[in-house]
Amino acid sequence: MADHTITVDAGTYRRLAALAAHRGHTIAELLTDYARSAKPNNAPLTPEEQEAQIAYIREHLIPDFGPADIEAGEQMVRDLKAGRLTRLGGPRFGSQP
Repeated sequence: MADHTITVDAGTYRRLAALAAHRGHTIAELLTDYARSAKPNNAPLTPEEQEAQIAYIREHLIPDFGPADIEAGEQMVRDLKAGRLTRLGGPRFGSQP
């Protein structure tokens, strides 16, 4: 495979170098790993990814997180996209004025 060069400003280069060093990688390895694992923000989660996220939420944020919470979040996104979201809050998060 041919090598290619990308141009970034000095601050970005330093940040990439620090991130790579922290992981014991070169910048090329860091970017290769990122390119192989990254997906668009709107791409649907695989079942494995969704289970991993639910496990994280239960462990660190909401121990009894469940299907009703997922539905509430999906409804919030639909309302936000439709311009109907006027406030955040609810029984789990406290009412917001």
